[in-house]
Amino acid sequence: MQYLIAVSLIFALLFVVPVVIGIKAGKVKIALPVAILVTGGALLWFSSWAWTSTAEEEVLDSIVSIEGHKLVVSYFGEECEDQRSVAVEEDRRSVSISVTSRSFASGCNDMAVLRTVSISLDAPLGSREVVNVGCTSGRAGCERALTPPA
Repeated sequence: MQYLIAVSLIFALLFVVPVVIGIKAGKVKIALPVAILVTGGALLWFSSWAWTSTAEEEVLDSIVSIEGHKLVVSYFGEECEDQRSVAVEEDRRSVSISVTSRSFASGCNDMAVLRTVSISLDAPLGSREVVNVGCTSGRAGCERALTPPA
């Protein structure tokens, strides 16, 4: 969120500064078009560089804790994760969990960071199996079902 605020302020300055300079120089008619061109050019450059995003369905690592209707699971995500969405489907035999993360920054390294997400269940977990939806065929080291902590 702070990233978006900073970028918004930069674009506001890119627009306001040429207008103010044009007004002070007595070039009011040219100030607005110049401000629009400067801001538009910067926006095009910035959008091609930084606003590309990647979404990835994460593989859950483990169940961290279970307390009544609350389940906390962990996964390894990107260092620059900006957003995540969690989808949960419950039935009497299992709880299926899918975590999708999105990263907007393009300057991140590939270092994995252990992250946790807290999930509110409709009913206590009990003896139901926790299904790791992020485990699709072909993903190495992936356990389809997570086991509760001892």
